[in-house]
Amino acid sequence: KHAGTDIEALEGALIDWINTCCPEADVEEFDDLADGAILADVLQLYAPDVDPTNSAAGSAKRLHSCLSSYFGERIELPRLAGNMHNGAFCKPKLLRSLTEAVLLAAVEGPQKEEAVQAIMNLDENKQMA
Repeated sequence: KHAGTDIEALEGALIDWINTCCPEADVEEFDDLADGAILADVLQLYAPDVDPTNSAAGSAKRLHSCLSSYFGERIELPRLAGNMHNGAFCKPKLLRSLTEAVLLAAVEGPQKEEAVQAIMNLDENKQMA
């Protein structure tokens, strides 16, 4: 398979999962997540322990910090340096990693049944992405 196709499939699946979890987010393109605000909202709904004070709201950098602290050595997120646009928006590789980390936190969190159900509600080919 072509790597670009895999990445598009992954991004499409992540968008659908977020829209299932957070219908008001109404994400149309993966870049809509780049400022971290929607991802912070999903964390508050599904894994509030990651960011108990909701400090990540509207800040991709704080979101990165919360996820890094929460997961520690379990997952390695790309560095912020060189992976941000204008200091506020994630570049695609970092954004994919942050979104995957939010999904992982959600399926481990107190609302894990709903988070997993949202994955199960995706098309089968998107579940596999």
